[in-house]
Amino acid sequence: MNDMPSHARPGPRNLLTDVPGLKVGQGRGQAALGGVTTINPRARSVCAADFRGGARISCRRELFA
Repeated sequence: MNDMPSHARPGPRNLLTDVPGLKVGQGRGQAALGGVTTINPRARSVCAADFRGGARISCRRELFA
């Protein structure tokens, strides 16, 4: 790993939360048995979404545009 540039090396815990400028959170609905993980960059960024499962909201992806 020493041949990796410093910005690409894993953090102390090798977790997403080690990345500077990212805030990681989690939420879930009161009646739902599932949840959502959010990754919020401080700076403006290009983002994507990955929908899994059969939850009602996974059929309404246009809400995230």
